[in-house]
Amino acid sequence: MTTIISTRTEASLQEVKFADLATIYNIFARELGQKELKKFRDKTTGIARILKIQAEFVEANKSKERDIAEAREINRIEADSDAARDTREETEQTFQKLNPSSTDRVNNCPNSAESAPATKNAKSRTDMETTIQIVSGQPKEGSIGDSIYTAVGSHDCDTVGKVVDWMLANYTKPRSNLPVSQSFVVGTINWFVNKGDLELGA
Repeated sequence: MTTIISTRTEASLQEVKFADLATIYNIFARELGQKELKKFRDKTTGIARILKIQAEFVEANKSKERDIAEAREINRIEADSDAARDTREETEQTFQKLNPSSTDRVNNCPNSAESAPATKNAKSRTDMETTIQIVSGQPKEGSIGDSIYTAVGSHDCDTVGKVVDWMLANYTKPRSNLPVSQSFVVGTINWFVNKGDLELGA
């Protein structure tokens, strides 16, 4: 904690009795851990020494305040870091519950009978049973389009529903590592269909 001691001007020290100058000086000396004095050889020297030690005391207190402020900032940063880490851990735990681990993911395309029902905002079950095939193009490696092409070309996912189910089981967003939604996969399929790279059948 910063110690508060009143400092004096040179003019005010001129009005102090010579015998009291050493007492004033020693108040600051004790705070700074310096040697105390019994008396000065004259008043001029005493006033000069007091003004000097006062300046040292003020600077020392400023240094203490800077140290305290720095310590508080470090504690705040560490607290924010701990909170961020806790949030990441909670997100990862939630993700693990929602998304199977790599060892549990589906390698082959699920049967249509095993496919999950379509959500309210996604395509209907009839649309999910629409066949799908690759026409052209090669999406960027690791992208959602690349995974859709992999599902269709390498895992015998021959309907929209099978592709969606395989993607939900196997694909996560590259940056956030979070699972994709059914409507997001369907929207991506439609985008490639509109480009002419994928084709939907009956």
